[in-house]
Amino acid sequence: MKSNEVQLPGQYDFGSLEWISKQLANGFMSGYHRSPYHGFSVEFAEHRPYNAGESIRFIDWKVYARTEKLLIKKFEEETNLRCRILLDTSSSMYYPATEPQYITPENPSKIHFSILSAAALIHLFKSQRDSFALTFFDENSYTHTSEGSSALHQRQCFEHLKAALPMPATQKRRQTKLPEVLHQLAETSPKNSLLILFSDLILPDQNAFDELNKSFNHLKFNKIQLLIFHTLHFKTEIEFEFDTSAPIILVDAETGKEVKVSPVEAKEVYKKNILKQIKKLHAYCLDTGIDIHLSDVQAGYYHVLSEYLKKRSRK
Repeated sequence: MKSNEVQLPGQYDFGSLEWISKQLANGFMSGYHRSPYHGFSVEFAEHRPYNAGESIRFIDWKVYARTEKLLIKKFEEETNLRCRILLDTSSSMYYPATEPQYITPENPSKIHFSILSAAALIHLFKSQRDSFALTFFDENSYTHTSEGSSALHQRQCFEHLKAALPMPATQKRRQTKLPEVLHQLAETSPKNSLLILFSDLILPDQNAFDELNKSFNHLKFNKIQLLIFHTLHFKTEIEFEFDTSAPIILVDAETGKEVKVSPVEAKEVYKKNILKQIKKLHAYCLDTGIDIHLSDVQAGYYHVLSEYLKKRSRK
C-alpha cells in the first residue's frame, strides 16, 4: 500500500467490507480538493426546460431575452453516469491461495483486491450521484444485479460482494468466458455507460485473445465505455519471485494441471513470456481506445479510484 493511502487496521478483516471500503473512499476524497479533476461535476453542461414551481435561480435569462423560452442551466452534476462493475470470479482470481485467516486488506488475493476496490468505488458512485450495478461471472454463470443509487441498493451490492469473497466449496476449477459477458452487455447496456472490469485476463491461446478483442470492438461500436483493471499478484505472477529456490509445483487454478519447476531456472523464460502477453494485450487496448491498467494487488487501492474519476471527467 502506498504511503499516502489511509492505513487500514490489521485487525479488521474482510468481514468489515463496508467499513473498510468507506475508510478508503473517504481517505481518497480527503485529498480530492488537490485533484486536477475537482470541479468537473459542477461545470455547466446544457439546458433543460423550466418546470412550473421550480426555483428560478438557474434560469438562463440571456436565453430568455433572445427566445422568450424559460430554460434551466443544467450542470454536469445532474448528468449522471451509469456504471457497472464486472468481477471475474474464476478460480485463478482466488490466487494467492493462502489460508483465509492470512488474507487481509493489506495482503489480499486478486478477488479480495477486486472486491474491496469495487466496494470503495461504490462509495464514490454515491458521492458523484452515479447509478451502479454489479456483474459476477465465470465460465458457467453470470449474475447481474439491478441498477440503482439508493442506500438500500448500496447495502444489497455489499451483500453480493461479501458473498463472492470465499471460493465456492463446489466446482472449484472454474475458467472464465469473459467475451460472452461483454457481448451480452454490449447489447443490453445503455449507450455511454461505463463498464469497470476486474480480471487477471488469463488468455490460454490466440483464439481466446481474438475472441476477447471482438467483444472489445462490440462494446466500442455500441458506444459503451470500458475501464479495465488487469489484476495480478506482481511478485509471483510477473516477477516470478518465491520464498524458496527449491523446485516448486505450480497448479493451474482453472484446469488443475500441475508442473514442477525450478524458480531460478524458469524465471527469465517465464518473465519474457508473461510480459510479451501483457504488452500484446495492452497495445491492442491502446490502439482501440480502451483504458487498461495493470493493478498489483499489493500496491494499494487509490489508483483504482483515481482512474474512475479520470474516466468520469472525460464522459
